[in-house]
Amino acid sequence: MMTEKAFKTPAALAAYAAEHGLDFEQTTPKAIEGEYLDSRYCFIQDGLIVGHGIIDPGLEDDVSAIELVAFAYRCPGCGERHVDNLVWIDDETVKCATCGALYDPNEEV
Repeated sequence: MMTEKAFKTPAALAAYAAEHGLDFEQTTPKAIEGEYLDSRYCFIQDGLIVGHGIIDPGLEDDVSAIELVAFAYRCPGCGERHVDNLVWIDDETVKCATCGALYDPNEEV
């Protein structure tokens, strides 16, 4: 699954990029995979986009980043995207630790 990182503030995102030797730029606000993100960033290395970051003011910690699965792979039961709460059971099944739903992330939500 493709992941992106969430940060509480733009400063936390900038610190992460600097620590990993990445440039970053804010993308144009628009709907991406059905989700409106106005604080979405691309991480760039050697002229290539190597990842994405979003700003989530609801995060408790301003320093660390959490990894999120792409919007298309979220839990169909509750919308959970935090990678630590989506546990692979076998090659085709993920269990959501938040709501208990079992699903195949390769099927359309």
